[in-house]
Amino acid sequence: MVRLLPVFHLLSLTPLFPLNFVLRNVTIQVISDRGDYMMSYTKHKSEESVQDYLETILILSSRLSQVRSIDIATELSYSKPSVSVAMKNLRNNGYITVSEEGYIRLTETGKKIAETVYEKHTVLSDWLIRLGVTPEVAVADACKMEHDISPESFEAMKLYILNSDK
Repeated sequence: MVRLLPVFHLLSLTPLFPLNFVLRNVTIQVISDRGDYMMSYTKHKSEESVQDYLETILILSSRLSQVRSIDIATELSYSKPSVSVAMKNLRNNGYITVSEEGYIRLTETGKKIAETVYEKHTVLSDWLIRLGVTPEVAVADACKMEHDISPESFEAMKLYILNSDK
């Protein structure tokens, strides 16, 4: 998804167009010498979406004997067609299998990703709540943080949090 944004002047750039650069997971393409630009959020947002779907399937699998697309749509408040497209993409990438009856299961790869995201989410939200953040805000903030924190930083935070409980 690329969307054209308002004119913006990038004063320090040389007049070689088009010019691309990346700034915090966002690709910026300068398309004219006036500094017009386009930004693409596709990669980062699609990675978050994959992680959110996989985490949701993991959570639903612990609550339900079988997970279907309608269960995911209901849980996330997404439309059935949107979830159907996402499930096709997850299946094509080897993250899930879908039975003839429509039951969805995580593959080993999908389960590993889901468990990693879920661990980040639970550790971060629990920690924020212990710091005095309301549960609603803590869960929402943890959901944002879980996608951007590096494995190295998360492991260091987790170790610190676990050791501070002793």
